[in-house]
Amino acid sequence: MRNYRYISGRHNAAYSIWQRVSYMIIVSFSLLFFYSSCGTPDGRFRIEGRLNNINQGEFYIYSPDGGLTGLDTIHIADGRFSYEISLTDDATFIIVFPNFSEHVIFGRSGATAKISGDVSHLKEIEIEGTDENKQMTELRKHLANQTPPEQKKSVLQFINDNPSSIVSIYLIDKYLLQAEKPDYKETYTLVGKLVKKAPDNARLLKLHQQLGSLKNFSDSTRLPDFTATDIEGKSVNLFSLKSELNAVLFWATWNSESYGLISNMQRLKKDYGSRLTILSVCMDAGKGDCQRRAERDSLKWSTVCDEKMWESPLVEKFAITDIPCYILADKSGRVVARYFTLQELREKIEKTLGEKEKQDK
Repeated sequence: MRNYRYISGRHNAAYSIWQRVSYMIIVSFSLLFFYSSCGTPDGRFRIEGRLNNINQGEFYIYSPDGGLTGLDTIHIADGRFSYEISLTDDATFIIVFPNFSEHVIFGRSGATAKISGDVSHLKEIEIEGTDENKQMTELRKHLANQTPPEQKKSVLQFINDNPSSIVSIYLIDKYLLQAEKPDYKETYTLVGKLVKKAPDNARLLKLHQQLGSLKNFSDSTRLPDFTATDIEGKSVNLFSLKSELNAVLFWATWNSESYGLISNMQRLKKDYGSRLTILSVCMDAGKGDCQRRAERDSLKWSTVCDEKMWESPLVEKFAITDIPCYILADKSGRVVARYFTLQELREKIEKTLGEKEKQDK
């Protein structure tokens, strides 16, 4: 009898423990299901994914249209990563991989963008999670094997079919405004047609306004009259640009393409001295990173950072639609070139001032 009671007691105790364990398992799965079904809450946007052939590492992320302030870092552990931020309006994000290749991601409140692929084949990366990201992934694959004229035709077709899409605005900038020789009149006309189809799209309206200042660009165009205060508290204006050649540079610490700009311009300034005046406009949301970069690199020119990013009056005055942007003008203020590659900028300066006439520092 005692043995029976002892065994029965052990059985009841084991059964009680099993009940508790079962309850905990059920609760855990219920919570997991609950959070999985909820997804990303409204007001938040998440980027998550898994990449093959990488265990640990990091890459950068920034937003050209205000979805994110400055440059941020996404860490990879065991090939996986997850990144979440506050987001109310649709926004464009650019991921910069260690080899400086970039991929665009379109964010939306309450959505999750999922990235998958292989780091050794970054061009084949899949980005899903929203209609816009699926569309861009499909279009990117479609454009991969096309010639530049074919790409432009495909891009224009997409834009006309999706006039109010945030993807279309990105494509206008990427394939039309960043072209080797952008046709501002053509792009202005195209954006004007899109505005008629989507009159409430604030970004299209802003872009159309900016292009209005560029559509008549020619060699007779002159620098706009402006006044600003640099990060040292000094006033700069149009009359500050009276050298043989004057370069106005728009850049940001969070923009990967701006990285080589500063070092190249430093070398050119060292070579040509007072014959080359440089004014740089930093598009950062705060002066801190800009000042640290200027101090670290010992910049020998005025740098303006009014902390307004794309809402800066200088962006409107100079009709800037993308960064980095380079504008060259002669001593009379006549614009001689703008919107070209860093190599073309360097070649233009060297050709104009003459390598043989470089000044000693």
